[in-house]
Amino acid sequence: MEVNFSGRNNFSLFSIEEALRYGMEQLKGRSTSARLDAELLLAKVLSCPKSFLYGHRDELLTPFQFSKFKTLIEKRRRGMPTAYLLRRREFYGINFFVTQDVLVPRPETEVLVSTALYIINEKLSVREPLVVDAGTGSGCIGIALLKELEKQERRAVVIGVDNSAKALRTAKVNKRMHNCFSFNLICAFWLSFLRDSTVDLVVSNPPYLVKGRGVGYQAEIFFEPESALFADEDCGVSCHLSLFKDSFRVLRKGGYLLMEVGDREQAEILKEKFLSFSGKWEDFSIVNDLSCTPRVVVLKK
Repeated sequence: MEVNFSGRNNFSLFSIEEALRYGMEQLKGRSTSARLDAELLLAKVLSCPKSFLYGHRDELLTPFQFSKFKTLIEKRRRGMPTAYLLRRREFYGINFFVTQDVLVPRPETEVLVSTALYIINEKLSVREPLVVDAGTGSGCIGIALLKELEKQERRAVVIGVDNSAKALRTAKVNKRMHNCFSFNLICAFWLSFLRDSTVDLVVSNPPYLVKGRGVGYQAEIFFEPESALFADEDCGVSCHLSLFKDSFRVLRKGGYLLMEVGDREQAEILKEKFLSFSGKWEDFSIVNDLSCTPRVVVLKK
């Protein structure tokens, strides 16, 4: 079905099928998931599930609905992540509220959650561990961890730490939405507020992109908070090194530090620091993601 949009005015009525075609046409070459983006954005405008669209192809949109859809499509065409337009993103099978004050949760970070669950279930001897989610953002890591432990009839206390009050407001919404009463939020810089030898597990997805290597970055990331994406140090591990030192102080003997990394180079740099650290971490390992890229470094005190 060919649809001519050029001759339509703002008061013309578009069917659902025509609106979807319009959205896909506008996003072609701007998004690798043009069809899905158009479907999700139209479903948001109509307050309906995505499946509704294909059972009601000929149903007409009001001029107001189509105008709202066009606005969302234009924002997406300019690069704004779909998650910000929808104000939600699925992570570890859970829907999270997201705003531009926090990073969009990414599938690769699920490796961090899976690794943390393994450590809690197989490596830690304490029944109810104290876990710190350093740089919590939306709270997706800490909340996903608690919800999975809940399914296993296990318990933990998680402290979500962030130095951004705006990010913590988003995390607070997610805490309430998912009834995570053992998820505590604190505004602080990394682990500075914690006493020595009090924590069982530290998990973090710290900034690790390098500002000088912007070629190849997708346009979407420039809508996300810069401080949560980019590290100051050339190789992208400046925040990792801060956590490396602070975690050794706050972890109990036998505790673990898990940090997400961007590539093998960063993992190897941290391995060298582990080997040279005078505090004597007991063990260091690397966990790959499904594409065999080093994704999580694991240190045991």
